[in-house]
Parts: sequence; structure tokens; C-alpha cells
Amino acid sequence: MSMPKYKLQVVLDKRERLLDQAEEQVKIRRRELEAEHEKLAQLERELGEIKARQRQIRDQILGVSGDVNMSDVRTLHGFREKLRWEEERQREKIAQQRQAIAAAEDRLRVAREELLAAQRAVEAVEQHKEKWQKEYKKGVEKKEEEERNEIGSMLYSFRKE
Repeated sequence: MSMPKYKLQVVLDKRERLLDQAEEQVKIRRRELEAEHEKLAQLERELGEIKARQRQIRDQILGVSGDVNMSDVRTLHGFREKLRWEEERQREKIAQQRQAIAAAEDRLRVAREELLAAQRAVEAVEQHKEKWQKEYKKGVEKKEEEERNEIGSMLYSFRKE
């Protein structure tokens, strides 16, 4: 006797598809977070370059000796001020990028929670299916046992006669 179709198989299939989708979302969110971290690293490298140029200008200003041309000093000072402004803007970009990372981490956390919920949903239906299969097999075995007992009783009664 073959096992009948599990009545909740459609539900199980749907929940497994949702689980696959949730796993894909976690992968996507991880990639997004990695991309945000890469952007932050790039912004921090750019900030380091700005600071290096500032030090270079400062060293040029301090290194001027002998014929001091005030227009050169003013030009260098103006360039240094521009670099300070760029540094400030870069720090703002870094702060914004850190917020973007926090948002990406939140999205990843939500995706992981949805994945866990999907895993639990699939597991619940699978446990139900296993329990149903065991009960079905137990019922079939009980019926077979009853049939064997009935056959045994019939054989006994035929031999007695």
C-alpha cells in the first residue's frame, strides 16, 4: 500500500520557497553591507590623502626661508584652507556613510530575522509531516496486524472444525 499524498504539501512547498527567498535576501543584504564598508574605506583613504596634502602644504609654508614672497605664502595658506574645507566635507561624507552602514546592518538584521522565521515555519510543517507519516504507518501496521490476527483466527477455527 503506497502512502497517500500529504495534504499540507502545498503549504510546505510554499514555505520552502519563502525560505529560499529569505536566504537570497540575506545574501543580498550581506553584499550591500560589504559594498557600504568598501565605500567607507574609500572615503577614509581619501581623507588620508587630504591630510597628507595638508601636511605637505604646512611643510611648504614652514619651509619657506630667505626671500619670503607673501603672495606665495598667501596662496599656500589659501590652498591649505581649501584642504581644511575638503577635510570637513570628507568627514561629513564619512559620517553619512557610517549611517548608511548602520542602515545596511539593520536591513541585514531584519533579513536574518525573516530567514529564522521562515526556517521555523518550514521546520514546523516538516515536523507535522513526519508525525503524520509515523501515524499513518502506525495505522497501516495496526490494520495489517488486525488482518493477520483475523487470518490466524480463521485458520485456527478451520483447523478446529
